[in-house]
Amino acid sequence: NNGVAGNNFDADSSCDLWLLMPASTRDHLWDHELPADFTEHIINPSFEDNQNGWQQIEGKTIDMYHQNNNSFGMKNGGWYLEQYNTNGTYGVQQTLGTLPNGYYKVTVKATYNGNDGKAVFFANNKVVEITDGVKELSIILEVTDGILTFGVKGVEVEAGKWLAFDDFRLYYFSN
Repeated sequence: NNGVAGNNFDADSSCDLWLLMPASTRDHLWDHELPADFTEHIINPSFEDNQNGWQQIEGKTIDMYHQNNNSFGMKNGGWYLEQYNTNGTYGVQQTLGTLPNGYYKVTVKATYNGNDGKAVFFANNKVVEITDGVKELSIILEVTDGILTFGVKGVEVEAGKWLAFDDFRLYYFSN
């Protein structure tokens, strides 16, 4: 599938079924059923299966760690990803293909306690900085080519700074 999730047609996939629906049905759903939760299209959104479905960001110098302690209070399930006490650039991303074009909201729960370097949550060309304190962050964006790439990265972070995140979610709003 060329490293892009969702490239194969699946009759059970709400994404593929959406594309097959008549416009009048889509309009009715838009009026009564949206935003639609598309989180099921994210592979391993809460890292319960380690980093399966996720790719290391381009330019990374160190890996993220799969962690199951209780230090990150907003984890969903038993696991989350973190990096602590190592200099470098790191992060993970995932690309979803064959999404219906339209407006989406991508969310993640994250924290970063550094004031050197930078930690960001990104989706396509939109970026939100991650700051100290655990927060749910969101990005609303338009997908025009059916492809959405999103993730978290720390850039040129100094040792002793902690980046942790979990629980990605995806919502479809409209075309």
